[in-house]
Amino acid sequence: MEAAYGSAQLQPMPKPVPGRWRLNRVAMLEAVFVPWAIFVCVSWLLTFSVHYKHTVPTLVLAAACLLVPAGMWYRVWQQRHDSRDISHREPNWFNFLAIMCSIAWLAGVVAGLYTWFSYMLPYFEKESLAILTNVDTRRAAGGQFLDMGALEFAPRTDVNESLTMGYKDGNLYCVAPIVTSGGVNSTPPAFYDFWAVGVNCCNPFAPKLFACGEPNDDEARCIC
Repeated sequence: MEAAYGSAQLQPMPKPVPGRWRLNRVAMLEAVFVPWAIFVCVSWLLTFSVHYKHTVPTLVLAAACLLVPAGMWYRVWQQRHDSRDISHREPNWFNFLAIMCSIAWLAGVVAGLYTWFSYMLPYFEKESLAILTNVDTRRAAGGQFLDMGALEFAPRTDVNESLTMGYKDGNLYCVAPIVTSGGVNSTPPAFYDFWAVGVNCCNPFAPKLFACGEPNDDEARCIC
């Protein structure tokens, strides 16, 4: 319909231009570095000496790191229940950050506990054991040293290859007594409490041979 003379022509209503979503650089950096920080913190707590010396506080701190992803998930839940129009929101990284922080915490726990039980715990348990020096096999009984981490034998202590024995069950399992010599006229001991052992490294028949490790090394006097 044509407009009447002298009247203004109706103009179409402009369409609303949707606002552009702006990227939050701080949130992007958080999404990269916060999960790494959680992984490093949790795996460090569960792997190194602080776990051995302060077990309960360490586990509490590792569990407390879970509060970070929990807070992120709570923020996601809040935003999903926000009544504001989604067109007025800026994009956020809380969904991504919550997922990555949860994965980082779980990965830190798995990596830390695996390393702890496989490598670090045996090492710290061995380090905590006592070390005894100048052990004379003629006067010492093996039962005295069950809680020792390492024994250093007295001088003139050697592996007696002439008493080498072996047991074959697929592999050849070898043993030979460790003896402290008392001189030319010394009498053999009534029993032997200290033995060198090995696998597939001896000849229990004449001529007897024990070649496990370095039994003929004069400087080797330690069981560690």
